Amino acid sequence: MDLKNQMNKLEMHLKKLEEQINELQQKCNHPIQKAAFRRPQTSSFQVMIICDDCGKVVRYPTKDEENEFLGK
Repeated sequence: MDLKNQMNKLEMHLKKLEEQINELQQKCNHPIQKAAFRRPQTSSFQVMIICDDCGKVVRYPTKDEENEFLGK
């Protein structure tokens, strides 16, 4: 199998996995939320509030939450 076919196969598999993750995240009620570093698609790492169960970014933190996470 050549490189291009391998890459296509992996990309298709990745897409299916991302769809499964999205489905699980949509079903999740996000009962426990915490601050964590995440990297949005177009910027550097930033503090976000994520679900502890499914890992979905839920919202931006308040300034107090961000300072607490950063130990300020």
